Amino acid sequence: MSNRRHRQPANTANQMQLPMTFAKRSEKHIASTREMVDSIYKKQRPEPESEMELGFRFILALKDAYKSADMSVDQLVDAINALLHRSDAAADADPPTCKKPLTVPMMYNYLSKPIEYPMPAVILYAAQHVTGSLSPAAVFVESMGGQIATQEEVRMMALGKINANIAELKQLEKSLKGWRR
Repeated sequence: MSNRRHRQPANTANQMQLPMTFAKRSEKHIASTREMVDSIYKKQRPEPESEMELGFRFILALKDAYKSADMSVDQLVDAINALLHRSDAAADADPPTCKKPLTVPMMYNYLSKPIEYPMPAVILYAAQHVTGSLSPAAVFVESMGGQIATQEEVRMMALGKINANIAELKQLEKSLKGWRR
């Protein structure tokens, strides 16, 4: 082995060159990461066959939500009216500050006849809020291939991404230190 240094052109004398294997490894790593992410996000549920099927899936999820919250329909209606600040007095005021309160018979119509009585989005929001469940909205989101994540799950995913980036940086640092020697 010779101790003689190879001369580099003057304009690149102070530039560090990366070995070709690093570029190949990084491309391979990026490709495998993309493949993994694509496989996670492409888990798509089949589209509903009809409007009726989607309505029934939604109502079943809502029924499970209020039963899991250990609520009756009466309690659900009362909680929705309280959350939306609905009262007869406020609805009859001039100008009205809200709509008329939701009634138990109307809620039964929403729950038993979703095609004839589609549930308004504001009632959906309130029902999910008072039951603490996102499962009714998940019906719509999952039918389009999406997923609903809680704030805790989002934090955990962010931590996972940070840890993956740290590991990748450590690997890069290790390979660069080995290359210098």
